[in-house]
Amino acid sequence: MSMPVRVVWLGKNKDSIVPKRLRKIVPYLSTYSTIVDCVDSIRSISSAHNNVILIISGSFDKQTAELIDILPQLRAIYIYCCDANEHITWITQRGKIGVDEIFDQENDLIVRLTTELNEATTQISPFNTMENETDIIKRDKVLVFSIFTKNIENNSVRDLTEEKTTFIWLQVLTNILINMPKLEKEAQNELISLCRQEYKKDKQQLKLIEEFSNKYTPTEAIRWFTRNPCFYKLFNQALRTQDFDIIFKFRSFITDIHQQLNDLFTPIADSLLSFRVYRGQLMTISEMEKLRVNIGGIISMNSFVSTSRDELYFMRDVVSESDFAIVLFDMAIDTRIAQAAGTPFANIQDHSYVSDEEEILLSMGTMFRIDSIAEEILDSSSVWRIKTTMCTIDDHLQIKMLVDYAKGNICSHGRMTFSTYGKFLACMSHFDSSVAYQCQLLNQLPSDHKDLPIIHNDLAYAYRESNRFSIALEHYNIALSLQEKQVSRDDVDIAMTCSDLGWLLMQMKDLKESLEFHQKALAIREQHLGDNHVDTAISYDYLGLCYLKTNDFNTALFYLQEALAIRKRCLPARHPYIAMSYCSMGSYFSTRKDHSEALQMYEQAISIYKSSMPSTHKTLALTHSSLATSYVETGQWEKAIQNLKTALEIYPKNDFHNQAISLNTLGFVYYKLRDYKQALVFYDKALQLTRKDKNTSIAASIEKNIKNLHVRELAEFQDCSVM
Repeated sequence: MSMPVRVVWLGKNKDSIVPKRLRKIVPYLSTYSTIVDCVDSIRSISSAHNNVILIISGSFDKQTAELIDILPQLRAIYIYCCDANEHITWITQRGKIGVDEIFDQENDLIVRLTTELNEATTQISPFNTMENETDIIKRDKVLVFSIFTKNIENNSVRDLTEEKTTFIWLQVLTNILINMPKLEKEAQNELISLCRQEYKKDKQQLKLIEEFSNKYTPTEAIRWFTRNPCFYKLFNQALRTQDFDIIFKFRSFITDIHQQLNDLFTPIADSLLSFRVYRGQLMTISEMEKLRVNIGGIISMNSFVSTSRDELYFMRDVVSESDFAIVLFDMAIDTRIAQAAGTPFANIQDHSYVSDEEEILLSMGTMFRIDSIAEEILDSSSVWRIKTTMCTIDDHLQIKMLVDYAKGNICSHGRMTFSTYGKFLACMSHFDSSVAYQCQLLNQLPSDHKDLPIIHNDLAYAYRESNRFSIALEHYNIALSLQEKQVSRDDVDIAMTCSDLGWLLMQMKDLKESLEFHQKALAIREQHLGDNHVDTAISYDYLGLCYLKTNDFNTALFYLQEALAIRKRCLPARHPYIAMSYCSMGSYFSTRKDHSEALQMYEQAISIYKSSMPSTHKTLALTHSSLATSYVETGQWEKAIQNLKTALEIYPKNDFHNQAISLNTLGFVYYKLRDYKQALVFYDKALQLTRKDKNTSIAASIEKNIKNLHVRELAEFQDCSVM
């Protein structure tokens, strides 16, 4: 993975004409006449990027070679001299990235350098085939952070809502990566294999990766993170693209870095230290605007963040570019807050690979409140100073509520287990990845492991949410059987499995057995948790929906109202569980043909879900689809179309069942609008998906709709002919 390069010239002859000619192709060429100045300059460049080509003119000694050879910033070294043989031995012993060459002809040097620069700006990132390396380096200069906007009601810009959900889920992901149990050997092997694959053409990185494989110990995690740019680059790229498969491969390494930070932090944790640290960088104008309009909002650092006590340290490497602003994060950090938040920081000067600065490393998930943003002149440059103060999740009740909800869904058994990451993937609608991960666990763990019931339960959840009901049923039954056989079993866990199993059976239209499992779950929960608990409310909700499907409307309404009342008593007003109750009430009113009341329920549910779930979550799609159905029933065709198309954008690509239902409804809407051509397009798309889903009942309904359409077309054609 190459990066845009900088070119540095080291030569004792200040009057050499070669640097002047090189400036024609490298306007930003830096020249030095002493090795000390040259090395200091290169070290001031971020070690995260091996983006420096060093050209050495003339002879040099062994000490010079040793000083240069340890610089992680170097991409390649070229030697320009009259006597090439003098340097052959040392060159063959080195392994720096790129092809090191010796030149005794100026033109050969210029040709090779031009080729190298062209390659650096035209190579494609393995993460995005539409993105060149110049774009990547600009983005790599921007911290990987997410923002939770100040006003939860401010939904005028859709991206802000997405930012909020991303913020919440990345907080949860950080917690999972650091705290969940791990199979250490497998975790490290996965990371090494990933790095070998990504850097298979990069000899220097492969050399470091092999050294990491053979010599790595957890107590040197920070040194490796600061030494080898491949770890930093891959991890931050994966965070930006939300590539959870790659992120997960870093789980053991992340834990080691966090633990080492915590070990360094512990001796100072009670010392009540408070001071400011700085991070200078480029930031896109659009990102800058998001921060400017959210003074008082919260930002979270999604990766480990390097900062300095010297506010100018990072500024020396920042060059103004179009569409980017130069910013200086001015951050107030405090040991008491860091300890409360579980986000340690430490001076890593003695543990970093580059140890010539007072570097303060912040942990993943560190949160800051934006205090002010103002433009000023700093070191002769126009800079935006972003003043922030470290804070905790408890300082923002909305964030705490949403994070707790997300954790509750994922850690549904009250603790981190081996399967927690798989449940996270399923909650993010990455169902196939979740299934693959859980199946891998079943192969790796012993047959009597205590987490097996939870793994089967979470595996069933992934199958259920991706409409693979028969396989889901199999795993729920295995989970329940294993739980009932455990000596130290937890009845509340059994209630959860019964509740999940009852929900699945309701979807499979086995209402009698569904009711039995829901009643069993309710009995356990009332006994162990009481009748005023959020888990008990889940049983009330599911029972209400089950009775609704049996047309026992009075019983259904009783349970649904009880569920909503408990949730309103126990939870904040905008909690997603309350949205769940609004959806259930919407189903009740829709079934009772009270569509205006149903509309109000679904609209309230969507308002909450948008602020608490990923924009790709299946629940959000289902709610948009239900809302669209109510709009159809009330003849609000345009709103129905809008919500159906939104649902189709959200549904997972392999969710043929729900996509077919929404496409069929879209076809019906256009049929009612007498746009028969468009209606037929959507009916045909729906019919194709039912063949993939092998759902004959929906297919029959669509075929009937197509037949009605043709009958209507023929009738209207005949009417026109008569006229």
